[in-house]
Amino acid sequence: MRPERLTPFKSLVFAAKVFVHRMTRSVSELTQPVHRLQHGEVAEYPALVAESRSPLWATESLVDMSLQFGKVQNLRRACARLNGVHVPSGEIVSFWRQLGKATEAGGYVVGRELREGCLIPTIGGGLCQLSNALYDLALKCSCEIIERHAHTAVVPGSQAEYGRDATIFWNYVDFRFRPRQSLLIRAVVSKDELLVSFWGKHAIVSISEATPQSRRSVSLNTCTDCSEVKCFRHVSPIPMRRKRSAFLIEECWPEFEEFVRAKKLSQDELFLPFHSHFVRPGRYNWNTNGFSNIVSATSVTAMNSLKTRLDRGGEHKIASQLVGSETLAEYYSRRLSIDVSHVHVAQTLLPFLWRRGDLGGA
Repeated sequence: MRPERLTPFKSLVFAAKVFVHRMTRSVSELTQPVHRLQHGEVAEYPALVAESRSPLWATESLVDMSLQFGKVQNLRRACARLNGVHVPSGEIVSFWRQLGKATEAGGYVVGRELREGCLIPTIGGGLCQLSNALYDLALKCSCEIIERHAHTAVVPGSQAEYGRDATIFWNYVDFRFRPRQSLLIRAVVSKDELLVSFWGKHAIVSISEATPQSRRSVSLNTCTDCSEVKCFRHVSPIPMRRKRSAFLIEECWPEFEEFVRAKKLSQDELFLPFHSHFVRPGRYNWNTNGFSNIVSATSVTAMNSLKTRLDRGGEHKIASQLVGSETLAEYYSRRLSIDVSHVHVAQTLLPFLWRRGDLGGA
């Protein structure tokens, strides 16, 4: 079916409607605020209450592969914010209040979004997979559903086929629920799956699970297979590069340098704390030949070095070095390409990248 052409005027009308809805939501939150929930202690919630698993990668060619990479990156970012959140009994959970707006500054990239019957590229696209999982868990745990909106169309293979979907659109299309017992949310991205689970202080004795009505999937238009190339929102498919690796370095260790030399390919990226064509201190004297891209954190490293030198005490100096490693890991994290399939990480950076969710969905 040929989609209706989206003109600049129609896009402007849509943007105006969105603005009105967002302002209305903002005003309502002033009178009926929903709080952002804090993280809890995992050890206090030993009982698995419910779990939801969904595949990360679509087997059929519904979308440009680059948008699938973008979706996974967005899920990494969202899960890093949601994982470990403690929900007191009777407290309302708001998807957008908890995660905040998906922006490039927050590490979100272009993924796929279902809008008006088309899968289109947009910043933060793909987060509906997470809201779907939360709705599925809320039903399994007999939570009170405060706000939920179904998708306008059903993507084949998605939770929408079973009536267990919850679409979201910042900030007025939200998903909100209220649990009947205190819960801890765990949300992680593995190599192939999105895993979201609710944990409690004790198991639920009986669950009166809702059984939503299933819906029939429909064929969707995408920019990769749509013949309407004059659409205002049309984006040409992005040619995908071969699978590549990224090497994230903190200091020049001979053993690691030998490992990189043996493993690197021409399409790989090298991340360095310091890089200059004029000055090469011994601890940062890496061979940068043969990489497709060099990312350097020279200014960040200079500031970290200055702070470490100012902290003369032993304990303070070690703490300052740890903060420096975390800052460097965050700098690298924001610049990792979404199509990197393998990440080789210096051990000092590993816990910070893992905590940010950058090592899942590879």
